Amino acid sequence: MAGEQPVLRLSSDYLYHFKKDPEVLKLILRHGFRHNSWPETLPFFNISQHSFIVCFCDIRPQDTVDHRKCYGQNAIALTKDWGIRHDISPVRYVHRTSPGVTEDYIKQKTLYRSVRDLADPQPHMALLHYLVQCMLDKSGDLIDGDLKKTVAVSGDTRRLAQEAQRKIKGTMDRVKYAGVENEVVEFLDLLLDRVHALHNELERRDSFMRAYTEDFASPATGQVIKDKVLYDEREWRSIKFIGLSETLQDPQLLEQSVSQGFLPPRFNLTFEDSDVVAVLAQEEAAKAMFINEISSKRTLLSPSMASKVFIFEEFTE
Repeated sequence: MAGEQPVLRLSSDYLYHFKKDPEVLKLILRHGFRHNSWPETLPFFNISQHSFIVCFCDIRPQDTVDHRKCYGQNAIALTKDWGIRHDISPVRYVHRTSPGVTEDYIKQKTLYRSVRDLADPQPHMALLHYLVQCMLDKSGDLIDGDLKKTVAVSGDTRRLAQEAQRKIKGTMDRVKYAGVENEVVEFLDLLLDRVHALHNELERRDSFMRAYTEDFASPATGQVIKDKVLYDEREWRSIKFIGLSETLQDPQLLEQSVSQGFLPPRFNLTFEDSDVVAVLAQEEAAKAMFINEISSKRTLLSPSMASKVFIFEEFTE
């Protein structure tokens, strides 16, 4: 309608990835985005998570002055459709009383992680460990949701755990005597599969969780910014999860990737001409380098995409 004012957008239609060093952005143009190992600790109840991440933001270019000072003045902009197709998602910013960081939730998550770690060499033992932990938790004898920690504290708690284990075994012996062991085991396996699936989904969801504010070291300068409001970064992230199939194909994959700090190139996020909106340079020398790289067919983009390279101030959405 005539006289209508345009809607003021608070976010960009594109995803931006900023770098201080143009040489690093050149490597991204050649090989795609590498998933780097990134340990995070949320300052609530000592929650920690370790993921392989690539980060983006959807801040409008005219609003990125402070963001560029923190992360770098060179960037690549890609469509959000590309991001969504590659499972890139906005993070969820949390504070001390947000859902997902309450003491009860962390307790349940810690309990499951303890079960998973204890049963790692023998997956069929997961149910036994889970039941023992639940029984000790109900009696008030479980320490920090961790069976291993509990039995290490004293002989009394170790005997309690052993008694719980004998109780479970006795019940299963009676089930076997009644001739319904196979049916009960089948039901319990189905239930445990659902428990595993639920917790795996929660772990995936929580890897997209970030503190609302924290002391933060700038990647571009190394300067620590006190109480930086991370919520202002409008972060989207890609996370690669190393599942059972990848581990079976390459048993050393996870250990080696954590050691070197990134996943192998086969896990890189790649892109095509239609996915890239612009390549943005801080200065003319970097702009010339990006144009030369693209024109010389050394990148994932076709030579015609050299026209998409700009000095940052030349670009408008």
